[in-house]
Amino acid sequence: MRLILKSLWRGLRGFVLICMLWLSFAPASSDEVTALGAELNRFNLVQLRLARAMLAVAPDFAVARYADATDMPPDLIRAHLEAKANGDDIFAAAPQAEVSGARRIEAGGALFVQPD
Repeated sequence: MRLILKSLWRGLRGFVLICMLWLSFAPASSDEVTALGAELNRFNLVQLRLARAMLAVAPDFAVARYADATDMPPDLIRAHLEAKANGDDIFAAAPQAEVSGARRIEAGGALFVQPD
């Protein structure tokens, strides 16, 4: 019985791995190119596919779990997921904060890390 359960678990893990690889590396379809533009970013493509999958499979569950994890209002989470599923750039219209010279992050990554 243990061998059967282990085999089923490994098969399920392999299936999920194949699905995630398809999600990450499959070429963009024509509707995805239309939504994201001709010069699409792979990261945005993966986010678009994930948002569409979450809204297609279990939208209420996905919104509720994101709201619990981030302490954000569920209507804001739903709006972000729907915008991402439509290919809209939700942060394009947001004003960019100007970074002063004293607060510039160097190649070390954080404000307190100095590169050698």
